[in-house]
Amino acid sequence: MTRMARFYAALPILSRSLSASILQSRGFLSQMDSNAEQLLGVAKELRHAELFKDCLLLYLGPWCSDFEPQIDDHKTNLLACTLRNRICHKIAVAQGGILDALAGRSYFEYDSADGRKFANKHYEIANESFEEIEHGPHGKACMPCFFRALKNADLMGAKFLKEDCLDTLFENYLILPALDDYQCHFLCAKILDEELPWDRTQN
Repeated sequence: MTRMARFYAALPILSRSLSASILQSRGFLSQMDSNAEQLLGVAKELRHAELFKDCLLLYLGPWCSDFEPQIDDHKTNLLACTLRNRICHKIAVAQGGILDALAGRSYFEYDSADGRKFANKHYEIANESFEEIEHGPHGKACMPCFFRALKNADLMGAKFLKEDCLDTLFENYLILPALDDYQCHFLCAKILDEELPWDRTQN
């Protein structure tokens, strides 16, 4: 469809009509994750902001600390690096909050024994992440699953960590309907319209 629209100079028309088709296609939505990199080029050519943003988030995939974006299009690759850096910043903030709690410097007063309990729970969850979560990339623990388990642990809450310390890691900026919960992804980086790698003033 994109090739035909390019030939007939009808890319803007195709882009405007694409959203309704995507919303009705469970098959397309279910394959967005595995085809995210390929779809980025199509979404950019069509100037389809929603599809492009979602595919860029999904392209980063299950979180791996040594992953580096390798997209052929230079502008898109730079934006992918920026997006990853934003997620890394949120992870660093969350880790800082965890370290404060482990060291006994919480946002609220609590008994010193609670700090030790939190440290033990942190260690227990980390162990489980390595032993039980087998879907981590390259045999590593799944970081999103680890942080989610820590957030949901019985010892978590205002008593140990500022409430939004981990919540920001689980913000979800996907726009199109998702058929998967993407438990192994961080989807917490927002892409601004002015960052899109095309001139939004052109049709």
